[in-house]
Amino acid sequence: MKDASTRGLPPGRRFKLFMAALIALGGLAIGIYAFSLRGSAVNHSAKVAVTIAGIVIPLFFLALAYAILRLVVPPGVRGVSVTLSRDDVRRGSDVDVRVEAAKPDKMARRLEFGLVCTEFYDVETTDGRGNRTRATRQADTHVDWRPFTGGPSQTERFVIPADAPFSYRGSCVSYVWRVSARLPKRLRFDRALNTSLLVRP
Repeated sequence: MKDASTRGLPPGRRFKLFMAALIALGGLAIGIYAFSLRGSAVNHSAKVAVTIAGIVIPLFFLALAYAILRLVVPPGVRGVSVTLSRDDVRRGSDVDVRVEAAKPDKMARRLEFGLVCTEFYDVETTDGRGNRTRATRQADTHVDWRPFTGGPSQTERFVIPADAPFSYRGSCVSYVWRVSARLPKRLRFDRALNTSLLVRP
């Protein structure tokens, strides 16, 4: 077992960042290669086709890389700070969370903050040819969201259930706790500010 107190990206996120970088570089390489072929195009139509491909394909790859990046690192919430009374607790205890907003009237009823525990687990699948693929999936095992009601600051007390999972980083299964402030968005990535919380048995 890895040290659960170790800070860093949750399991599987480094691989996703690597894939995002690889896809972005691949798209740029395709664009450069396509534009290098413009001079050898047999006619004007072929030149236009190569130009369009050199623009559209890299943009698609870059959009895909951006989507993967935002799954790992969500856009931040501006003008909001989150303070914990303590960042090392035991199951069955509580933690006070203080949220401060630079523009409280704008954030009222839009901003949410809460306590979240996410399980990261490996899944192995086999295709029709017998090839095995291992991927990391995630699911929230504990969620407690509360609305920001306004004012310069708001403090809420959150209780960690005594039977909840404790912080754990393993090779196949991990549990990661965090306190998060977010602005939910429809059809877009939620803006979020995450603070790690270590929950001991």
